[in-house]
Amino acid sequence: MSETTKDATLLPVRSNAGLAACPFCGCEAAYAWIEYSERHVKEQGWKQRIFDFVSCVSCGVNNKGLVGFKTKEQAAKHWNTRAANVKIRG
Repeated sequence: MSETTKDATLLPVRSNAGLAACPFCGCEAAYAWIEYSERHVKEQGWKQRIFDFVSCVSCGVNNKGLVGFKTKEQAAKHWNTRAANVKIRG
């Protein structure tokens, strides 16, 4: 199943090898990607049409941001990076 808009198509989830669990719900995450239309790529001045990101298969949180990552490896690195526990005064 894919989701299509005027400028992009969100493609189905792929494998989850090497990914940490979702930091919010603890469920498994998987690789996904988005393919932008040729027109949109040209308008943005990008050099590629497909960008990778990681998404939780349960709650749907993802690290796509505005565009996505150039490679699956970059998406995984950012997904697997967790902020240290910070004590907040209050």
